[in-house]
Amino acid sequence: MYARIISSTGLDTEHAVVTAEKDRDGAIIWCRVNGNYSISCIEDTLNNSPRKATLHADCKTKKYTDFSGRNLQDLDDDILNLDFNEKLGNSSAGGTHIAETAFKALCPKTWQQSN
Repeated sequence: MYARIISSTGLDTEHAVVTAEKDRDGAIIWCRVNGNYSISCIEDTLNNSPRKATLHADCKTKKYTDFSGRNLQDLDDDILNLDFNEKLGNSSAGGTHIAETAFKALCPKTWQQSN
C-alpha cells in the first residue's frame, strides 16, 4: 500500500517515528501496480487495515515496526520478522519490499549507507 507521510520525528535516531495515512490515490496505485484495476481492489485496500499507521524505529539496532505492525530488523541483506524469528520472503504478501519501504522512511541515512 502506498501511504502519505503526515508527520515524522527523530529520523535516523534511536527514537524515529513516522505517521502515515492511506488515501484513495495510494490504493489505486497499489492495485494497478499489482495488475488489478477493479473498484473492489481499491475498496478492499482502503478498508482491510487501519487508515493511519505509526511506525517506530531504533535506527542504531535497525529494529522497527512496519505498516502491518510487525516487529522487524534490517539485516542489510535480509529482513528478520522478530515476531516469528524468521526471514521475510521477497514474494510473500507484505514481503521485503514493503518492509524495506518502512525502514527507508524511518531511517533514510542508515538505509542508504547499507545499500
